[in-house]
Amino acid sequence: MIQRIQTVWLLVAGLLAVGTFELSFYKADMKDSTTVLLYAHTSTILVYMAAAVLALICFGTIFLFKNRPLQSRLCLLGIVLSIGLLILEDHQVDVTEALSNYSTGAWRPGIALPILVIVALILAMRGIRKDRKLVKSLERLR
Repeated sequence: MIQRIQTVWLLVAGLLAVGTFELSFYKADMKDSTTVLLYAHTSTILVYMAAAVLALICFGTIFLFKNRPLQSRLCLLGIVLSIGLLILEDHQVDVTEALSNYSTGAWRPGIALPILVIVALILAMRGIRKDRKLVKSLERLR
């Protein structure tokens, strides 16, 4: 149901998760004057899979509007997966910094996307909780 606010937040979270494929999360300058940009799709397979599964969970949860408890649990799973994505990205940066020809590096705007996904999923969970309360109050009136 597109008119529900949690659908909007889940759509935003899904788009942000897809954005992790397009925005780099780290820029490394090497001693041989080359620059390496780390993306979710060019990093390790774990980073790629975590970002892909996160996007699928966000988009798939939209269609479970009739099963609010499952929708809430999937949002919680998405939050845990987004935290895992942040940890995996940080590990990938540590691996890059450990290279022998590494010189300097800087975080890029793409590192903020998993954090924004967490915020959007928390807001979606809040909307789901409000829907559950509304349905319970309507059931009491019957």
